[in-house]
Amino acid sequence: MNKEELIAENARLQNELANIEARDKEKRVQFAIAFNWRKKQSPYSTEDEYANPDWEQIFVHIGKLLANQKALQYVEDVESLRLDVQSINQDLHILKQDN
Repeated sequence: MNKEELIAENARLQNELANIEARDKEKRVQFAIAFNWRKKQSPYSTEDEYANPDWEQIFVHIGKLLANQKALQYVEDVESLRLDVQSINQDLHILKQDN
């Protein structure tokens, strides 16, 4: 490769990097919008803007949401089992009364 080809390749790679960084920032802002994460524009500003979280914050929040979802599913399963046991107890009570 000669100097001109290296300069052209470098420009192409810098452009590609800028596009990737822009898409990355846009995705992180979309998560901020979805999670309603806001920050003040300045200490004296009355308007908020969406935060620009890092991926660690996003993944931690998603992990917490998944944990909450599993906990709710566990509670639903336990409640369903409790209702099943209650129904069985009622059936047994009816059978005892019939005998």
